[in-house]
Amino acid sequence: MMALPIASRRVARLIESVDAPDETTVVMRWRSRYAFADQLSGFDLTLLPAHILQTAFELRREQLAGHPYWRNEFVGLGPYRLERWPPGSLVQLRPFDRYFLGQPRTDSVSVRFLPDDTTAMAAVLAGEVDVVLPRRAVQGVVQSVRERWTNDGAGVLSLLPGYSWVFVSPQFTSAQPEELQDARIRMALAHAIDRAGLAEAAIGDRSLASDLWLPVSDPRYRSLAEGAPHYDFSPDRARDLFREAGWRRETSDDYLVKQGRRFEVELTTTAGWERVAALVAEYWRNVGVAVKETVLSLGAEVDRQTRAGFNGIELGTGVPNLALIEGRLHSSNQPGPDNGFVGANRGHYVSRELDALLDRLWVTPERSEQESAERDVARHLLTELPIIGLFFYPAMAMVRREVRNTRVPRTVAPVGRLSISWNAHEWEKS
Repeated sequence: MMALPIASRRVARLIESVDAPDETTVVMRWRSRYAFADQLSGFDLTLLPAHILQTAFELRREQLAGHPYWRNEFVGLGPYRLERWPPGSLVQLRPFDRYFLGQPRTDSVSVRFLPDDTTAMAAVLAGEVDVVLPRRAVQGVVQSVRERWTNDGAGVLSLLPGYSWVFVSPQFTSAQPEELQDARIRMALAHAIDRAGLAEAAIGDRSLASDLWLPVSDPRYRSLAEGAPHYDFSPDRARDLFREAGWRRETSDDYLVKQGRRFEVELTTTAGWERVAALVAEYWRNVGVAVKETVLSLGAEVDRQTRAGFNGIELGTGVPNLALIEGRLHSSNQPGPDNGFVGANRGHYVSRELDALLDRLWVTPERSEQESAERDVARHLLTELPIIGLFFYPAMAMVRREVRNTRVPRTVAPVGRLSISWNAHEWEKS
């Protein structure tokens, strides 16, 4: 049995050993308490069969992702087993009659990978696909499907508001400009963005703007945010903060200048987020920042060294929970040559205070102490701005009426990822 950390080493650091005394049992021994030990997710660590993968991992771990185990030789713990996965065809699954939660109710499942949202909409409306798992919501698709299904009752489209949190993350090591390490500059950049306007332009809903990993509508938001600074949209305040830091708009092109150099920053993002990046860049240009927008190619997006090498500001997204904050901001998760550039803290933020708060949060089982630590984490984020929260981007999930017993969760656990397939063994088709 192998246990590999994925987005964060947090859980791996707390585990003393993982043993497989027999082919159906895994025993974990912990070196410390972990408040969410009963909620381990694939983003914490993944348990893998050593008899299949250990040799490949030890010989060429950088090529592990290409092992046949991840495709036609996959063996998992779910209610369905892989039957066939021919290149370029449907993935065929068959029920596993010894699944620990009970016999699956469907005789077979076919899985298709749909390349874009329009294709997904067309397939589900035509009855070629019964369930579309959560994917980023698109206004035109949501409107079209709802209009059709409202009239004929052919299915249900669900919007999941807390699916993805959008934020910008400054670089703290070899930053360009180096003034990104000045808290006043980060405050100025935060004040320059109209979060509600950005949310409305991107997804048509101003209420999804949020500077924390919780929606403002969540009852817990008020408790976490109370007493912490906030950065309302104020270009004038942004310009004042830039002036306090020594930057002036004194040239004909109206850009901020200090000691003969312009305030220039590169805003990096990935495919699909170009429009949001362009909107953020325009807000910053309005206060005198010279912004270069860079959209990573697919090859660069999956190259860990390239992703860790941005020197300005990264526009990113993630599942909105505490595990995201840990992965992005704990100093132990910095990617570098010594660890194969593994780690989500690509901004290389280092804070002993925040590290201690996160460490305390994970090992505290008492809910009141967890809430206290979580408030301190929120206050640190809103004071130091190691990342600047923008808004929530919802997901859409579609289920045709022939499929029964699907249950869409409405909340996200502190460490998990929202999924509608969690009870797939109960799904039935009439």
